[in-house]
Amino acid sequence: MTDIEIRHALIGDAVASFSLFRQIVSEDIYFAVSLEEMSRTIARQEALFYRLTKSPNSCIWVACCNEEIVGQLAVMGGSLLRTQHVGVIEMFVHPDVRDQGLGAKLLAKSISWCQENAYLQKLELSVISDNHRAIALYQKTGFIQEGCQQGAYLDIDNQERDKLLMGLFL
Repeated sequence: MTDIEIRHALIGDAVASFSLFRQIVSEDIYFAVSLEEMSRTIARQEALFYRLTKSPNSCIWVACCNEEIVGQLAVMGGSLLRTQHVGVIEMFVHPDVRDQGLGAKLLAKSISWCQENAYLQKLELSVISDNHRAIALYQKTGFIQEGCQQGAYLDIDNQERDKLLMGLFL
């Protein structure tokens, strides 16, 4: 893998993050949302970055190669008293740097931070059941499958896809 720096995101990273997110969504493979119905805007992305950088149980990292964002992982802690101990993960990686260990590095960085966080006790994520590379990575990192929502997604060709729910107690 080329030299990639993983660092805490800055609010100023929101525009580049938004661009990468749109590119990943346009692949129409890994996210439930399609590009046509994506409600995330640059303003919403900036608001998300602001919230995640200010919340004590949330954090966001970006992976940069030559100052270009090529990956991102957000831990979004619950906002209620009964959910503030759980962080939900959203991660995406640029196609050109997939299968080079970047996802594992982003996960390791986030898990380490979460283990030191006074609020967080558990991480959760969902993944489309045929995303075998991501599932293998999550399992290697210690996540276990906690459930399956059968037929949670319906592709354009009417093929049903399941959503796996995975968790990791810290």
